[in-house]
Amino acid sequence: MYAHTSPVHVGGPVDRREDVAWCLRRLGLLDELLTSDGTFASGRQRAAHRELHERARLVYEARLRST
Repeated sequence: MYAHTSPVHVGGPVDRREDVAWCLRRLGLLDELLTSDGTFASGRQRAAHRELHERARLVYEARLRST
């Protein structure tokens, strides 16, 4: 059995400043973990992960500025 929930937006997404800051902190911790203990098949794969994290960080920072 699978359960699913979907976000419900009334008038657009709601970002709470504390939630966005929490996500940014967790992203930073994940970056530290990948740097210290990450195992990648290649430097290219490592770079792809770093790029993805950077894109996520930019999104969260933009949301933090807009809240």
